[in-house]
Amino acid sequence: MSPALTPCSARLKRQSGRGRKHWFQGQALLVLSLLHLCGCAQALGLDTLSFEDDEQEPKPSIIGEVRDYPAQLGNHQLIVGRPDGLSDAPYLVYDPSSGSIQGHRANPSSKSYEVVEAWQWERQWSLVLQVPRLDGTMLLGYDGEFGLIERVPIDAQGARAAAGERLVGSVGWSHLVPIEFDGEWYILAYNHSTGHYRFGRAWPELESGGELLAGVWSNRWTSFTAHRVGEAAGVLKYDSQSGDAELEQLTGSNRSTFTGNLGSGATSILSFSNAGEELLLVYYANGVVVVGSLDSSAGLSFVPAEGTIWREALSQVTRIELESEPYAVTYIDTTGVAQLHTLSHLEPLPVF
Repeated sequence: MSPALTPCSARLKRQSGRGRKHWFQGQALLVLSLLHLCGCAQALGLDTLSFEDDEQEPKPSIIGEVRDYPAQLGNHQLIVGRPDGLSDAPYLVYDPSSGSIQGHRANPSSKSYEVVEAWQWERQWSLVLQVPRLDGTMLLGYDGEFGLIERVPIDAQGARAAAGERLVGSVGWSHLVPIEFDGEWYILAYNHSTGHYRFGRAWPELESGGELLAGVWSNRWTSFTAHRVGEAAGVLKYDSQSGDAELEQLTGSNRSTFTGNLGSGATSILSFSNAGEELLLVYYANGVVVVGSLDSSAGLSFVPAEGTIWREALSQVTRIELESEPYAVTYIDTTGVAQLHTLSHLEPLPVF
């Protein structure tokens, strides 16, 4: 059984004022021990840690600056896009070392972006993602060591619209994947070390029903992307070393799983829609990028359509929507350089 699957009823509270940081550090071991007893009915957690924001030193504003691609962002950044593909929405750049958040609105015609928002997040998170909800978008930060989650409401520019809410969940998740189905948002959480996974509603307090799925996958998957299976929500799982892949249906009564091999060596995969067709982008560490479709009529296979060459050793490929067309922001962790690429008009498929 996966760890911490039972809901925890204990609510942790904190001291207020300037002593919050000292109190929080002093309680780290207590939180860690509680996480072995506490869990969540959904993919992340239920128990609230309330807090007040710390006062920050005023800094020179960078909002309104226009910068060109390729862009030097610095090393070890996280590029966070909106999973719902809202056209022309800014993507966010999170710096784990400082906690800074910047909103970048890309302009494909000028190959530049404008900094539309900048603020400071008080904690360093190992994973960061956006998940839409009924009244806007929520930015989620997750600490894999302590299992802490913070949910921060943000506006259309990526600015913090209200104080965040901290929750206690399970430790050890290596991947968090937002998945939409019938207007509701779900989160797939996965622990690469143990194989445990959990799939549940992103906002259990707003929706009826309990946890949907939880268990252990025997394979150790390295990449995930949300990908529909007919009319149901699904996820494509991939292992870069073997090339093995599974397309698994996550909703509906008759769940299906299609298995196959997509070829080894891909370091990033993502699904996107173009002209009403659901496509798959596969990026290899040598810089080759191929776009095609998944065929599940006889097992699972990838049917390439077109491709090109990008930079080698990309560490992140993040999908965004600009002028109702699919684009990707790519990033190399070791150089700190980000680049903008169109996905709708690639070059002819390269010869391998």
